[in-house]
Amino acid sequence: LCRSFCMPMIAVLAGNDKTPQILGLTMVTLGWTAVQAHFFPWRLQIVNRIDMCLNAILLLCIQCAALLPSRVENDDSSQVQAFMFVVLCGCCTVSLGIVAWMLGRWVAPGVPYTFFLCHHKAGADIIARYLKTLLVFGSQATVF
Repeated sequence: LCRSFCMPMIAVLAGNDKTPQILGLTMVTLGWTAVQAHFFPWRLQIVNRIDMCLNAILLLCIQCAALLPSRVENDDSSQVQAFMFVVLCGCCTVSLGIVAWMLGRWVAPGVPYTFFLCHHKAGADIIARYLKTLLVFGSQATVF
């Protein structure tokens, strides 16, 4: 909410001067990204990472806007439109890739355990417990 308020206010306060607008937008976006990286406001880890990637894309667009000429003539506007179209297509492609990856993980979640130990109840239960402790403490494996 604070970021959404600060971004338009920068444009109002800076007026028509491009340099303070770009500097202010960069500072607000970097500040929000730092806060987000520290607190992780979203419940799911993947959503926090997606939001940070979108903030990085926003920063890239802001910095690329700083490189544009101050006045865009009619013949130069096609370059700006092409650049923004490429950025939009890239964002859509990345978003669709993430959604496809998440759907793939939801449909086929994978194997929950790295090792499955089975033993005969009469004789090998102590050996199986010992092997389980060796596997768990010796690696990052999950053992059932």
